[in-house]
Amino acid sequence: MKKIFITTIAVLISIISLNNTKKDTLVTLDSNIAESVFRFHIIANSDDESDQQLKLKVRDSVAKTVAHDMKNMGIQSKEEAQDYIKNNIDKYTDEARQVIRSEGYSYTAEGSIGKSWFPVKIYGNYIFPEGEYDAFRLSIGKAEGKNWWCVLFPSLCMVDESYQITEGREADTLQKDCDRENVKFRLRIVEWIQDMW
Repeated sequence: MKKIFITTIAVLISIISLNNTKKDTLVTLDSNIAESVFRFHIIANSDDESDQQLKLKVRDSVAKTVAHDMKNMGIQSKEEAQDYIKNNIDKYTDEARQVIRSEGYSYTAEGSIGKSWFPVKIYGNYIFPEGEYDAFRLSIGKAEGKNWWCVLFPSLCMVDESYQITEGREADTLQKDCDRENVKFRLRIVEWIQDMW
């Protein structure tokens, strides 16, 4: 328990300090970051433009509500975040369904919590390595379209067009460019604190 707490604090400190990096600097997070974060994943019905726009409307509503509620609850750990979402998943799934209906669609929305495989993705200035992450997933309709995601804990959910997700080949290319240009940063503080114990 002590190790989990220390790791979580270290990740929070590191992410806060990384927020002070230059806007054009990409920061590669350590591969073990998956152990410390809880992601939020919204999957569109399809890649049709209208379905992608619907996904963003669901995002604008639900992500804002979740982030606000979790802040008010004073969530302090990944485990607390997962428990909170588990106990309130119906609230957020219902909100997604309301948005879908208000936009004139008859799609369903299903919420779930579990491990999901994510490829390398860039979120704002951060490169998240590929791997299996714990996530709250909202699936719209057939859930066959491009997705949107953020990090619920520690809170990095920005409902803002400046925080676009880069994925697939483009993310891989950017990752290689970052490696070549030596703008790759590690969360050394996590390793340092773990070594102390």
